[in-house]
Amino acid sequence: MPVPCKSCGNEPREEDLFCRQCGEELNEDNVLECECGAEVQHEDNFCHQCGAAFEEETDEDISH
Repeated sequence: MPVPCKSCGNEPREEDLFCRQCGEELNEDNVLECECGAEVQHEDNFCHQCGAAFEEETDEDISH
């Protein structure tokens, strides 16, 4: 089962080399990894192995 696109979360087909929704290249780098080393899904909020919470990434510049 392919890993969701790390850029947009779209579920690729097995044969896809690029995301059909955003054009991101799909390769082994699309596997998300927790700091503990566990592979996690793009939509996960917590690591299934260590319980670490994941923050949503944003492109917005947060400055005060």
